[in-house]
Amino acid sequence: MTTGGESTTGAAEERLMVLLEVLRADATRPDDSIDERVMRTARWQYLVRGVLSVLNDLAALLVDGVILMLGLRRPSRAA
Repeated sequence: MTTGGESTTGAAEERLMVLLEVLRADATRPDDSIDERVMRTARWQYLVRGVLSVLNDLAALLVDGVILMLGLRRPSRAA
């Protein structure tokens, strides 16, 4: 049992408290540039996705045109 004058924390707990204080002192607010980079990346990906979608549509139209010109049938897709 401990008396009023003795410390209730052991050496390991004291060391933990010191380390936690160091971490609290080093804790900084998240950098705003991270938000900017994420938004810039999201915008870039959105634009590329749109361009790729248009290219996909054009390629599908080209294939359909070639099939019509050659008089071929498109293979039917099983549902």
